[in-house]
Amino acid sequence: MRNGGKFFVLKSSCFLTTFLIPLCGGELARAATYPAGCTLNSTGQTLTCSSYTGAGNSSSPLIGGVGDTYTSVNLTGTLAVTSNNASSVIGYGGADSSESINNVTLAEGSVINTTGTAISLNSGTVAENNLITINGTITSTELSTNNPGGTGSDTIQFDSDTTVVIGKNGAIYSGFNADKSANAGAVFNAEALNPRGGGNIIINYGLIETNRSAAIWFQGTGANASATNTIENYGTITAGGDGSADITGSSPVILGNSASSVVDFTNETGGVINGNITLGTNKANIVTLYNGSTINGNLQGGGDAASLILTGDSGGDTLQSTVQEFGTLTKTGDGTWIISNPLSNLSNNLITSVDGGTLVLDGTTTVKATSVNINQGGTLQLGNGGTTGFLDGDIITNNGTLVFDHSSTGTPLNLTGDITGSGNLVQDGTDTMILSGSNTYTGTTTITGTKALDGSIKSAPATLQIGDGGTTGSISNSSSIVNDGHLYFDRSDTYTVSQSISGNGDLHQIGLGTLILTGDSNYGGITYIDAGTLQLGNGNSQQNTFRNPTIVDNGILSIDYSSNFAISQAIFGSGGLTQMGTGTTTINGSNTDQITYTGATTISDGRLALSGVGSLAQSSGVHD
Repeated sequence: MRNGGKFFVLKSSCFLTTFLIPLCGGELARAATYPAGCTLNSTGQTLTCSSYTGAGNSSSPLIGGVGDTYTSVNLTGTLAVTSNNASSVIGYGGADSSESINNVTLAEGSVINTTGTAISLNSGTVAENNLITINGTITSTELSTNNPGGTGSDTIQFDSDTTVVIGKNGAIYSGFNADKSANAGAVFNAEALNPRGGGNIIINYGLIETNRSAAIWFQGTGANASATNTIENYGTITAGGDGSADITGSSPVILGNSASSVVDFTNETGGVINGNITLGTNKANIVTLYNGSTINGNLQGGGDAASLILTGDSGGDTLQSTVQEFGTLTKTGDGTWIISNPLSNLSNNLITSVDGGTLVLDGTTTVKATSVNINQGGTLQLGNGGTTGFLDGDIITNNGTLVFDHSSTGTPLNLTGDITGSGNLVQDGTDTMILSGSNTYTGTTTITGTKALDGSIKSAPATLQIGDGGTTGSISNSSSIVNDGHLYFDRSDTYTVSQSISGNGDLHQIGLGTLILTGDSNYGGITYIDAGTLQLGNGNSQQNTFRNPTIVDNGILSIDYSSNFAISQAIFGSGGLTQMGTGTTTINGSNTDQITYTGATTISDGRLALSGVGSLAQSSGVHD
């Protein structure tokens, strides 16, 4: 059984029964009374009951009254307790410190039907460290119209450090077959499981179902109340009717600040939750969801201290719940999780960590996080081909892969936070993504074309824009750029790109400042100068090797090399050309209409030469 990566180990004094139930010591304190159909073994440690039909005792349990001490109570038949009484079928709760039931086991096919509490291991001085194993069916029909978590006839209730195992054929029902006509729409307090203390473990392979009440309620008032309560769900937990939450732990709306327990809930692969999970405030609650599990309801963690973990080693899954009040969001395992609904009311100090696999944020709410960590082997994808899904973090530490995948809305998305780390960045959507932070990440920057990252064909190439008209927005010069889409630069100051730019995409200088390319820019798309200045070189001898034969110049094209440089591209537009390097720049015109820019031609240093049949436009004045 999984429990936070640990295993349950039996003590040396314990042994396993046929139903894999550990029995650990114990003896009969004195002669006990029990109903017909029950037999006590020769050692006085184990009570086995086949069947009983009749009324219960209104002042004490049917099995396990004051002074009774059992190591184990095993049920193999049916206990049908017909009277509406305030006591339980199996259990204790009196003041006598000698009473004890360490283990309760329902064999497969066994049944408890009662109008009160089925199993109650509360109060007394030995009300802890019990084991309850359910392979049969338990049904309680008693109701009370208090809110969930109030004092009522819960189907099973216990204090601290108790383990409850519901087998794959086991079922616990609460609030069914009862007359609710007098309280239409009311929420009842007869929970299926009511752990009152802390340190309890509930492992469900079967079914827990309630009608108009919480299925599991952590009251947090018993012994060891502050210890963590653990739930591992492999089966189904359902809040039927018009009830409240499936799993509710000390919600302040209901219990205020009196409860102190912490809940660690895991929905394993195949586990199903039908209803909401609402956990108590200001507690270090943990909700872990595996690929292949199902949540038909919403998640509320309880505040900044709560953690949501999405995991699974393979495959993919989608979380469609509304997620609220978590301080930490973590993705582990090699699988993929898509969050398709809003992440709302999250901590302003949200910590997001992708430790493995892929996490896709596709909800309508922009998640604000002060810390985003993408670790090696992890991928954080914002958007999933639509118009939603974005995260705005102060600092994104990317040592894995950060992907943007949004369709065009007419309004570009702007990531204002800083991206650090050694990871890669991919712009895969058809919308424009603006990076306006001071980015120092060193991995490859990829702008996809009409072929998406997953190999599918897109309606348009991706667009990545550096800067938003101001003096910020950058890519580390250690990050190579593979551009198969559109790469825009929009800064009002001088900005230098010294890394290589490859691919078949276009480059656009749209800012009012100066963009200097000093690397090997051998990209194959058109070069556009829509505003400002595009400067090739910075007094160096390295040369750009443009593969596309066209430069559209509506600003200023400046050449600043200390060596000879040849331009074989056609130059169109209303912009000008400036020769400012100490070397010689030769414009090779293969056609008479190749050099048609109409702006001024300025030679501030070095030489500018014309070769071939090309010529400068007559409207272009030459200033030497």
